[in-house]
Amino acid sequence: MKELKKISSREKEKLFSQKKLRNNAYKFCVEYSLFVESQIYRIFSDRSYNFAVLASGSFGRRELAPHSDIQLLLVLPRKSTYDRQAAEIKNLLAECELPFSVSVSYYSDIRPALEEDIKKFHREYLDSSIECPF
Repeated sequence: MKELKKISSREKEKLFSQKKLRNNAYKFCVEYSLFVESQIYRIFSDRSYNFAVLASGSFGRRELAPHSDIQLLLVLPRKSTYDRQAAEIKNLLAECELPFSVSVSYYSDIRPALEEDIKKFHREYLDSSIECPF
C-alpha cells in the first residue's frame, strides 16, 4: 500500500500541475474523476468481493472538484459476513489518503427504488442529478 500511495501522490501532483487543465474546469473535473477511479481499481485489483461499488455525488457525475469528498455506495447482497468486507474496503480507502465517504446499503433496501422508479433510485441512493431517458 505504501508504494501505491507514492504512485498515487505523484500522479495526483502531475494532474494538478497540468496548465491545460487549469483553464478548463470541466475537463479538470472529468480528469480528476478518472484519476480517482483508476486509484480505486488499483486498490482492489487483486481482491474479489461479491457486491457492487457505486460512485455517487459529484464523483458519480464525473464532476469531482479538488476539495470534493469522494462518495461511494457499497451495495451488499444481505447483512452478513459482507459487513466485514465492507469494513475492509473502508480501511483500504482511508489508507490511500483521498477524501472517501463510504455508505453501505443492502440490495433488499434499494430494490424497491430500482423497481419503482430509476430517478428515485438516483435521488435517494446516488445523490445524482443525472437525467435518465426512461
